[in-house]
Amino acid sequence: MTCEVPIQNKNSAVLDESNCEDHSLITEGNNHPRHEINKSIFTISKIKCFQELRTDLNPESWGNIEKCQQLLFEYYMKSEDLENKCTILHRNLQEVKNAWERAKIVKDDALKEKENMTIKYATSEKRVIDERKMKEKLQKKCEDLSKENNLFQQKLQAMVDEKTRICNLYDNKIHELKELQIDNNRIKNDNCILENELKLCHKALKKQAELYHNSQSQFESKSDEKVNPLETINASKEEHENQECIFNQNVPEQRPLITPSECFEKRYKEVEQQNHELSQKLGKLEVEKLEITKAFKIWVEPILQNEKNLQISTLETDSYNMPMINAGEQLKSLNIHLRLLKSKNADLEIDIEACRDREAEALLFTQQVTDMAMKLQSDYNILKKKIEELKGEQMSMKNVNAEYESHCDNLIKQLTEEKQNSLNEKIEHNEEIRSLKKELSALNVENLQLKQQVHDWQEEIHIIKRKYKLAMREMQKQMEIKASELIRYPDKKLSNSLPHNFPQMTHKSCSNHQVQVIQPEGNIEPKTLIERIVQLQRINARKSEKLDFLEDQVNTLILELQKKSKLIQIYMLRDRTNALTTNTMDECKCELKNGFMASINSGSIADKHLTLDMSLQINKKLQAVLEDALLENIILKENIDKLGHEIEKLDQKLKS
Repeated sequence: MTCEVPIQNKNSAVLDESNCEDHSLITEGNNHPRHEINKSIFTISKIKCFQELRTDLNPESWGNIEKCQQLLFEYYMKSEDLENKCTILHRNLQEVKNAWERAKIVKDDALKEKENMTIKYATSEKRVIDERKMKEKLQKKCEDLSKENNLFQQKLQAMVDEKTRICNLYDNKIHELKELQIDNNRIKNDNCILENELKLCHKALKKQAELYHNSQSQFESKSDEKVNPLETINASKEEHENQECIFNQNVPEQRPLITPSECFEKRYKEVEQQNHELSQKLGKLEVEKLEITKAFKIWVEPILQNEKNLQISTLETDSYNMPMINAGEQLKSLNIHLRLLKSKNADLEIDIEACRDREAEALLFTQQVTDMAMKLQSDYNILKKKIEELKGEQMSMKNVNAEYESHCDNLIKQLTEEKQNSLNEKIEHNEEIRSLKKELSALNVENLQLKQQVHDWQEEIHIIKRKYKLAMREMQKQMEIKASELIRYPDKKLSNSLPHNFPQMTHKSCSNHQVQVIQPEGNIEPKTLIERIVQLQRINARKSEKLDFLEDQVNTLILELQKKSKLIQIYMLRDRTNALTTNTMDECKCELKNGFMASINSGSIADKHLTLDMSLQINKKLQAVLEDALLENIILKENIDKLGHEIEKLDQKLKS
């Protein structure tokens, strides 16, 4: 009994393992990539178990195990048959689905073709109807145009007759015109003679008028002189009378003043004599004036008669010329009308030809449309038959599809079980992928570090190459110097010393140069210095690029600002100040309607606080503003004139 218990436990363990593995194989299916591996593992595990059990088991237990093995083998075979059936059913279902999709596509294509054909047929019928309407309209237009053409031909014939009549009239008028021109030339000659005489008369008249004006001015001056002494005499008389009255009243007091009164009387007599002489001169001047006026009238009368005769002659010539001018204008208008009629006739002929061409095109199009309609009808009938056949196939396919769907439901249940197992495997795969991603990120970091090291080494190599080039240049310079020394001093000592000293010198110069380049100031390593220099160079290059970019942007922004400021200035100068005020300004004006400015503008005192000094100050300020505005207007006018001249110059240059 002690031996049997472990044997039973081992058997149960083997059976459990085999059952689990069989279940996993069945659920995974034949198409799974690990199916063959699981089979091999299963067989190896079985063989190992059997080998262990053969050594430990009795023959009875061994018989039981063999029976279990047979049962397991049968169960395994059944599971394989079921899997094969499942795969076949999957394939059949996929084929049915593909066939169903193809049938759907064919059906959709057929429906689309049917819709397209119906649309095409409807559009073609619409086109036919539209073309018929267009044809009818064109026929009506052709009839109207033919009628209009006949009317225009009749009008043209009438115009031709009128033209012949007008030409005859024109010839007659030309003959009359020639005669009138001869008369006109004769009258012109007479007019020239009269004009010459008139000019002479005008000259004589001007001379007489000048003489008359001179005499009149002299007369006026003399009359003024005459009036002035008379006034003085009257004033002196009044004074004398007043003095006599005063003298008579105060005789005893005024006796010593008798002598000046006597002097005054003498002066009065002299003034009277002068007045008498002036009156005589005035009479003589009036007589001369009358004689001059008579002579002027005698000269003016023939001149006025000549002017009247000239006016009459000019009116007669105008009356002769008027009918000729009217006839010429009528002839020009008739010629213009005739040209218009000819152009209209030509346009009508072109339209008639175009209508005929359109009619021919419309007939061809109707024939094509009828042919297309027949073809479409035949295609439509064929498509109807095809659709009926497809409907029958669709019904049969639906029945088959229902059977397959019921079968698919069973398969879907099995697939859900398989999916659960596959999800577990996916979770394991995802964990593996995450671990691999972590390793990959670590490798990437290492790769970046290695790349940075390679870049640094490349920069160091570049610097070393530069140093080597500089050393080689110094070597070449020293070689050239030594060669020049050899050419100048070709001695033996120098030639002997060259092979020993020259390479040492070159080596020293190279080493010195290298020391100058490599040795840094202080205890800093050369690598760190090089790295810092490279970093600083990069930063400097970036900053210079940024500065260039910012300078370009600043320049563009300045240009845009200048343009916008010019536009704003032009707009502000163009618009009035009243248009730029806000509603608040208008409200303030309404509130302050009886202020200082109201009293200044109206002339009446609207505000009691306004004084004369305040009003004068306001007027001065307003005058200054007005002067500034006038100056701005003058400057603007000058600028506009300059622009106009420049535009004219540019136009002339472009034209030339």
